[in-house]
Amino acid sequence: MVDLFEALERRAHRRLKRQLACKVWVDGRSCEGIVRDFSHAGVRVETRATAPAGTPVILVVGSSPGRRPVVLRGTACRSRVPALSLAQVAPGELALRLEDRAPGPLREVEAPGGALR
Repeated sequence: MVDLFEALERRAHRRLKRQLACKVWVDGRSCEGIVRDFSHAGVRVETRATAPAGTPVILVVGSSPGRRPVVLRGTACRSRVPALSLAQVAPGELALRLEDRAPGPLREVEAPGGALR
């Protein structure tokens, strides 16, 4: 039986919850982040990086020693900055719409035994 949340879900692609270290590149500057969830259409990253909607963003996931990083390109579709009083304890959030929706790079992120667990 489908639960209520699944019945109300309107996204075209299934989201996978993850907690993966990443680096976000916006306008030639990088910032650390954590991938919180992703689908074949987009990625949600917890980060201090901000970008107006439509800004090109490069996301590098899994750049640990001995593992090949996965590079994803997209555009910012939503950016949330915490209130100034919370900035030290609560990072912001950046949502990206992926440009290349080919499943190849995302399989690396999805795979339980893959390069990016």
